[in-house]
Amino acid sequence: IKIMDRKIIIGELRNQRKTYQEIAEILKISKQRVCQIYKDYKSTDYFIRNKILERDDKKCLICGSRENLEVHHINGIKVDNQEINLATLCRKCHKRIEKEDRELNGKKRDTLERKIYIKICNASKKNVTFLRGYRSVRY
Repeated sequence: IKIMDRKIIIGELRNQRKTYQEIAEILKISKQRVCQIYKDYKSTDYFIRNKILERDDKKCLICGSRENLEVHHINGIKVDNQEINLATLCRKCHKRIEKEDRELNGKKRDTLERKIYIKICNASKKNVTFLRGYRSVRY
């Protein structure tokens, strides 16, 4: 099934009050992917993703894991693919950070971003200069 077809199907199922989890089971894809398709989320460009992974030494900036790496949009804006807004996280840390953001419901994002920076700075001395530079411009 093409992405546009999936989006139409997901839209129809959402109109029938189906949850993302129920739709995921019907389409045999992850709940996260259902949400991404429905909200027109575009994943980070392959070239940019690899550049960020290389910059961050192919490890999670929070826990140091080298398994299941993902690129996180620090400010939460999924189309803001500037290097300064991207950080390498393992799936576990990425889920935890995204959960914190959902719990804040978009409020106090500034606080969430600062928490991420503190965690990353504590975990990775290599990226402290990079992150401080961003913070000084941003805040």
